[in-house]
Amino acid sequence: MPAIKNFSLQHVCSTALVLGLGLGMQSTAMAFEFNPTLGADAAYSSLRFKNGFGNPVYKQHNSVINLYVANPLWEFIGVEAGYQWFPERDNNVRLNPGQRALSGGPATVAGDDFSQVESKRKLDAPYLGLTFNYQVPDCRRINFFALLGGAYVDLTAEEKTVADVDGALAANIISASTRKFNDSKIVFVAKLGASLMVTENIGLRAFGSWMNTNRFKVNSDPVVGFPAEVRMKDTYMLGIGVFATNFLG
Repeated sequence: MPAIKNFSLQHVCSTALVLGLGLGMQSTAMAFEFNPTLGADAAYSSLRFKNGFGNPVYKQHNSVINLYVANPLWEFIGVEAGYQWFPERDNNVRLNPGQRALSGGPATVAGDDFSQVESKRKLDAPYLGLTFNYQVPDCRRINFFALLGGAYVDLTAEEKTVADVDGALAANIISASTRKFNDSKIVFVAKLGASLMVTENIGLRAFGSWMNTNRFKVNSDPVVGFPAEVRMKDTYMLGIGVFATNFLG
């Protein structure tokens, strides 16, 4: 029972990735075809933070641009490398009594007060993974795929209190309330999707993906006064894209 209790999606991904790497290395030794695919995706992401540790201070959703290159290794196994760009998003939010005055900070907004907070955050996530493909036998223009791999995620965030119930704060107070966060981690990434060849060289794809970003617990840079901390939840994405392949002849 303890083994079942500790079983998680991370264990599934790590086991499948190791098996896939073994199959990929074996298949590569047998045959290798250089036939790259170049593609671009647009996605919608739930880039979420935990309550009191970034939520509601930061925006919880994001558009995503992904540029990638893929290549088959063998019959049904390939490799894909890409760069996921989450553009910077700004937020201006009113924190009400009982909410944390700083993300993860010890102080809360007093019962007769409120805090107006400005924030911004961005994230970059280049990734590398193995792809597992299945072409529909009766319609080989349609392909279902899964990706398992890792992403190098870099998070940058900043928040500052700019006003309270008495109005706008002085510049020195705003400066003292500013907290900055930055951290990078390698996390698991998984993707499921389907693609359709529109012509011999151009195709479309749709997918859903997951990144294990709940590992992010980032303390603010050293400051005078209360420290702060942001904590992320896992990140999910839904996207569509276009790609070009078989262009080398």
